[in-house]
Amino acid sequence: MMRARRGPGALLLTAAAALAPAGAGAQSPDQLLAQRLMETGRPAAALRLLETLPMTHPVLEHRARAHLMLADRSLGPERCAHARAAYDFASLASSSSVVGAANRILEDDRCPLDPGRAR
Repeated sequence: MMRARRGPGALLLTAAAALAPAGAGAQSPDQLLAQRLMETGRPAAALRLLETLPMTHPVLEHRARAHLMLADRSLGPERCAHARAAYDFASLASSSSVVGAANRILEDDRCPLDPGRAR
């Protein structure tokens, strides 16, 4: 008969299991819906949905991509605002490809910098 493991190591494993989010790494139904909305060319609808979700790494990356898609469809100050948001969310999500694309828009369109922000 096996005995349950006791001691500090067992306590640490139990605490880690209790603190780990359920389904860590799995996308929620809302995230999957937002992804589908972007794939079907509806980034504004996806963004509205993503803004209601907790800021996890995948949500940050999806928000960055939605803003980038909206920047591609916009002009003037609105284009700059979406590119800036894409840059910010992509930086938080460590998505270098989106950071690069957003940065190109910011530079090509000569978007003004936010006060106190250096690029």
